[in-house]
Amino acid sequence: MVKLSLAEQQMLDGDFGKGTQTAMKIQVAIAEAFDAPYMVPISRAHVALSNQEADLWFVEKLVSQGAKCKIRPTVNPSFNWEQMSQITNLSSEDVDIVRRTDNAYKKIGALMTYDCTPYLQLNVPKVDDIISYSESSATPFVNSVYGAKTNRESAQSALCAAVTGVVPYYGYLMKENRKGEILVNVLAKMDYDFDFQLLGYVLPLKIGFKIPVFNFANKKEKNNFSNASLMNLGAQMNTSGNVAIYHILGYTPEANTLENAFQSNLVPEEIDITQEDLDSVRDKISAPIGKIDFALFGCPHLTFEQIEIVTKIIEGKN
Repeated sequence: MVKLSLAEQQMLDGDFGKGTQTAMKIQVAIAEAFDAPYMVPISRAHVALSNQEADLWFVEKLVSQGAKCKIRPTVNPSFNWEQMSQITNLSSEDVDIVRRTDNAYKKIGALMTYDCTPYLQLNVPKVDDIISYSESSATPFVNSVYGAKTNRESAQSALCAAVTGVVPYYGYLMKENRKGEILVNVLAKMDYDFDFQLLGYVLPLKIGFKIPVFNFANKKEKNNFSNASLMNLGAQMNTSGNVAIYHILGYTPEANTLENAFQSNLVPEEIDITQEDLDSVRDKISAPIGKIDFALFGCPHLTFEQIEIVTKIIEGKN
């Protein structure tokens, strides 16, 4: 049974309103499912809303019960529904879902950032901050690159954390669960951001759900990584292999040395990733070269640097 503070028990008892009580009930259920001993406060939150009916139903339920966010979360892309209804072929039903979701998140107190990469500029945690982030690229980036601490939250659990201001203490919030489990020697050159996407795709096929410690043996600038390369590495690993944290030897906060990365002087397992591995997965996921009718860039959202690269590639082409 999870141990609650006085304030947390009051939330659970409904002393702070029905909406907060509902959110706290869900947090307590998660805590009991994962045998969390107690709750801990968060400093930041991010909710990966997708404007689907389930997200809409949940947030409207909390709003109807009077819930308000203690910690204002940033949110994943929605739309300016008034503009989108004018320039696209969205049905009236789709527009209504977007409009209602947008309004409900505003009422509950979210920061309407419409951005799946707020960790790059608007919602940036520090080392050891305890936070609650959902979204496939956000969780590994904040855990790995910043050394903040979050579990792989759903949109609903992250919203409950934003309302209550606390999360159950389990999983990646605990130091012992963040240690590396396998040393990955990357022998490919890794000259481009897209190489990191390929690495993130192929690695879970090789190692499963283990936490990797990367050693980029042949990278020209070993300690120079773009935000785009790291967010795409994490996004690919998290969506294809449920890997919500990684370490880069000599670069990420918890991997200054091998001993720090593995929390031991023993490396339990080791694997090499070659250029052939990356080439094979690129061939597997790529269609034959030919004329295209439509191109979609992201998700995650492109950085300004990536947009600049794309514009240079297509400049002067029809």
